[in-house]
Amino acid sequence: MASKTKVAAWIILQLSVLFCLSSCSCYIESQQQQESDRVINLLPGQPSSDTNISHFSGYITVNEDHGRALFYWFFEAQAQPSKKPLLLWLNGGPGCSSVGYGAAIELGPLRVNQNGDGLDFNNFSWNKEANLLFVEFPIGVGFSYTNTSSDVTQLNDEFVAKDAYIFVLNWLKRFPQYKSHDFYISGESYSGHYVPQLAELIYTRNSDPQNYPLVNLKGFIVHHNRLSRMRIFGGYDPCFSTYTEEYFNMADVQSALHAKTTGKWKVCNDSILNTYNFTVFSILPIYTKLIKAGLKIWIYSGDTDGRVPVIGSRYWTEALGLTLKYPWRTWYHENQVCCFLMCPVVPHF
Repeated sequence: MASKTKVAAWIILQLSVLFCLSSCSCYIESQQQQESDRVINLLPGQPSSDTNISHFSGYITVNEDHGRALFYWFFEAQAQPSKKPLLLWLNGGPGCSSVGYGAAIELGPLRVNQNGDGLDFNNFSWNKEANLLFVEFPIGVGFSYTNTSSDVTQLNDEFVAKDAYIFVLNWLKRFPQYKSHDFYISGESYSGHYVPQLAELIYTRNSDPQNYPLVNLKGFIVHHNRLSRMRIFGGYDPCFSTYTEEYFNMADVQSALHAKTTGKWKVCNDSILNTYNFTVFSILPIYTKLIKAGLKIWIYSGDTDGRVPVIGSRYWTEALGLTLKYPWRTWYHENQVCCFLMCPVVPHF
């Protein structure tokens, strides 16, 4: 009996050692992959005063059999990144680049200048408050690619949500230090579909922890979102796309960002917009579901936004039928009118 106990103890010890070695091996591998994605030197045209920016870029495989990989650009928070949330940003279109718009024009710390040959520091970057992750998706957008050409013809709302979900899981494997951080998703335009659909998929998979890893999703933020199929143009100065396309087509920029390219980089892929299969026509039921689930949701629109007018945002949020905790009121920041906001009573189930 004693000998059997010793054998059992020895087996448990060996299994523990193997598990530790395996865990260490995975950690070392993720650190190596992470460091290989680090942007070490200043980007072409980046001011020398911006040397404290910590950022990474590269590819995350989402389907090995088809050779599908999504390109990302990640900026750590400017201060105490270990204590800040992780925010994933998705631009819409469908077919527009989160790198070309979100990172390089809107909320990233480095903006392409108006000559298209350099960068300016953005004093109002969101990475003051969060770790910012930009991904070019779906496949065929920007530097993201597939080795199976038929994939592009299969793009629809469910397809891209699944690819985005796999991206999140695999990115967190490469950057495991962010697994415990509060995770938020944000975006604009057709990301009014992308964002809640991805949030719903994460929420559903989180409900099955035996088969899927936990993603620490806390909520999402959507700007001038589109809830139904429509095409609205003219949201940016047309020169912006020229600036970013000139910059991201520079060979030394592509090399510094570890990007692979087989053709000209474009801020938007019009062929995706023209062939995309719109399979979810209203996401109001998804909002209702995720509100009941207790996720934090922030919807905001510019008061002079001519691309997706604010009146549309007010109309569909009222269609949710939520009781108001307080009606529209003014929000001040440093004695200036910042915005007008209202907050509904969140039902508990």
